[in-house]
Amino acid sequence: MRIAILFFVISHLCACHKKLDSILDVKEGELKRWTSEQEEFEIQIRFTRIIKSPGKPIKFVSYTYNENEKEYYYPASTIKMPVAIAALQKLNEVNATNKQHITVETPMRFISHGPPHTDFLFDSLAGTVPCVKNFVEEIFSISDNNASNRLFEWLGPRYIDSVMYATGAFTRSRILHRVGVNGFKDSDHAYLGKVSFLDSNNQSLLEVPERREQLSKYVHQKNEKKGIGYINDFDSLVHAPFDFSKKNFISIRDLEGVLKRVIFPEAFEPQQQFRLTKADYRLLKQAMEQPPRYYDYLKNDTSYYDSYVKFFFGGGKKESLPQHLHILNKVGWAYGYLTDCSYVWDEKLGVEYFLTATIKVNADGIFNDGVYEYESIGLPFFKTLGKCVYESEVKRVSKPK
Repeated sequence: MRIAILFFVISHLCACHKKLDSILDVKEGELKRWTSEQEEFEIQIRFTRIIKSPGKPIKFVSYTYNENEKEYYYPASTIKMPVAIAALQKLNEVNATNKQHITVETPMRFISHGPPHTDFLFDSLAGTVPCVKNFVEEIFSISDNNASNRLFEWLGPRYIDSVMYATGAFTRSRILHRVGVNGFKDSDHAYLGKVSFLDSNNQSLLEVPERREQLSKYVHQKNEKKGIGYINDFDSLVHAPFDFSKKNFISIRDLEGVLKRVIFPEAFEPQQQFRLTKADYRLLKQAMEQPPRYYDYLKNDTSYYDSYVKFFFGGGKKESLPQHLHILNKVGWAYGYLTDCSYVWDEKLGVEYFLTATIKVNADGIFNDGVYEYESIGLPFFKTLGKCVYESEVKRVSKPK
């Protein structure tokens, strides 16, 4: 009976999966510049309309273009979203069994055994001691690598994946390594340094010893070897495809599933929800939406403009977003892949949906050389797609009933 009920719930939440070109001119309209070169750009798009009716459960209707959860793409910094969520859940689990109450603002200390790992005692970005709250805010406001990597070091990849798989948010995805670090071999990511939570006297409330974590077995994706060459750790060109088989992966469907559970936890059965408090959800939603200038330590840094991590509405340009338009999202860019997973709500016009997309922009086929067409091809794709979807939805809801 329980299996039947769970199947019904999942079917209800994931019902109505249709082709995106049934509502949007993907192949011949403004997006043709990119979709006509699908083999080169490896585009995947998932758009989910949110339907609300008084007294009825929220309904999600999804439309996809070239979505394939078995096809590999590099998710880059989008993996930081599940890392941040898992950190908040871990705090709740710790407090359920620990005599000392640890909060998102409890100071943390990171001690390593040596290179390539490093100690971390002071958060120079926030100008204070490290804590979970600052890490979560840094992850979403400017996609800070160190913030995510420190949480990874505390949690470990197996715990992060276990949280996501337990709720059904992950189906084929995997988090295996830190992001944006130099000098790390694959085996180095298995080492996790000592992490301490400290009281006001700098004494340890909770200590997690250094450890080496054996990675869980995971399902491989199709086409995990890409391109015609790559730059290795010795800065030399290797004439062979770049192997992503030991890299992170999150399908765009799973990305949306993670974000859905943050925005609409009530749409899921209890066992499919993250174990978060109302305060946790508020922190996540605020961090996902607020522009960098909201934070004192970023407000004077003009390199982090309002739309810095809002690809669908900024497209790499310094755009000001209207107050009635709410965008809660996570982006990623690395190895020539750009990805954005967004919840969009225009409270003035009544438009509300999820939009997730990824594109590869690596014309020379060489990975890790830093030569990618982010500004000329990738970001304009996101801005065009975001514009097309938003205008289509505004037009739809504006029609007389």
